[in-house]
Amino acid sequence: MKRILVLFVTLLAISPGLRAQTNAPVPDDRLLAVFDADHLEKLRTESPLQLHRYNYYLDNGWFIVDIPAGKEAGALQFPVVHIEDPEHLNIFVAQRELALKRVFDRPTYYRLEGTDKVLVLRAEKTFARMFDAERRKRGF
Repeated sequence: MKRILVLFVTLLAISPGLRAQTNAPVPDDRLLAVFDADHLEKLRTESPLQLHRYNYYLDNGWFIVDIPAGKEAGALQFPVVHIEDPEHLNIFVAQRELALKRVFDRPTYYRLEGTDKVLVLRAEKTFARMFDAERRKRGF
């Protein structure tokens, strides 16, 4: 009985460490285009929530929509940006190279040059709510 109790207490003592290792994020490869590997490793070990946030932002901080039928692309007063391959957009690279700006309380719109599409950067406030919901759902 004593052995079982010792085993149980030992498992309880090490289980938070095991959970932390299980929840340790793996940097998305696309982050290497803007951050060096040492920085990403430091985030993974010292600030895993920030790394989760970066990973989540890559796919959820933005979206592309078609300009509604009947609206002329030229009538929209959005800045025009050239993005070579919108289907494989690395938003961090685009923000750095094209100086795309995100606003706290409202989405930001950029018309994609030569298309009838608009790149929408989610408002920081909206993204934060989405990320928080995802964080609670996935337990990190």
